[in-house]
Amino acid sequence: MLNTRTVTVLTLILILVAAVAQAQTASFVAPADGATVVGLEVTVKWASQGVDIRAADGQRTAGEGHYHLILLEGKDAPLDLAAGEPIGTSDTIIHTTETSYTFNLSPGDYTLHLVVGDGQHIPVEPALTAVVHFKVVSLAFLEPAEGATIWGNVIRARWLSDGIDIQPADGQHTDGVGHYHLILYGRKDAKLKLKAGEPIGENARTVHTTDSEYLFENVQPGPYTLYVVIADGQHIPDDPPLARSVQFNVVPVEAGSAVRDTPWWLLALIVGAIVGAAVLLRQ
Repeated sequence: MLNTRTVTVLTLILILVAAVAQAQTASFVAPADGATVVGLEVTVKWASQGVDIRAADGQRTAGEGHYHLILLEGKDAPLDLAAGEPIGTSDTIIHTTETSYTFNLSPGDYTLHLVVGDGQHIPVEPALTAVVHFKVVSLAFLEPAEGATIWGNVIRARWLSDGIDIQPADGQHTDGVGHYHLILYGRKDAKLKLKAGEPIGENARTVHTTDSEYLFENVQPGPYTLYVVIADGQHIPDDPPLARSVQFNVVPVEAGSAVRDTPWWLLALIVGAIVGAAVLLRQ
């Protein structure tokens, strides 16, 4: 038989296990707090435990609830909810039972709150919330187009960004300030090779600039992958880096000169003759 002390210890262990099993938590999975996100479509993910997630049914049932995403502009925007009042709905207040959602955002700083509310949309008690702060930056190539064929040996690259103050490198790390690094790889599907925390070097295929246009000259024929990476005044990129890529092929002028030197009207005439002949043959 178990003595009184053993029974007491076992009881305490069971209580502790039950308390852990019933612990209610909520947290964001992505993006990481303080992250900079490249692209205007931002997918957020989160998780919770200890609460039964159900669609709102107009009832206030203990242990049940659903998620409310509340998106606010600003780096540290506070949550302001009236106590005991239901949470409303808008383009920036999302009610869901899912664990991910995609926002279409403009460049800037954001604060996203997660609040679990009951079937009447009133925050549960004790409060079950989470918060994440992130910055949105847009970065995209204008030229060349993805999969383009470039005739000759000169690559003209153009791109644009928004949400980062582009300034020459000054040897300092300043939040929200950086400059461009173009990195050209002579192969298709090339992966960006950067070491976390280390500055990006400079050579004929790795260019540092504050301009949004650059010409690579004397480029050999073949497939290429071009990256534009934003890094700080010490040339150190974020981890993960703020980057975009584009792939294209370079073809010598000789290989396409017959087509390129043919006047457009002659090509149209040839095509028209072919179509006309096909129609006559079918009659």
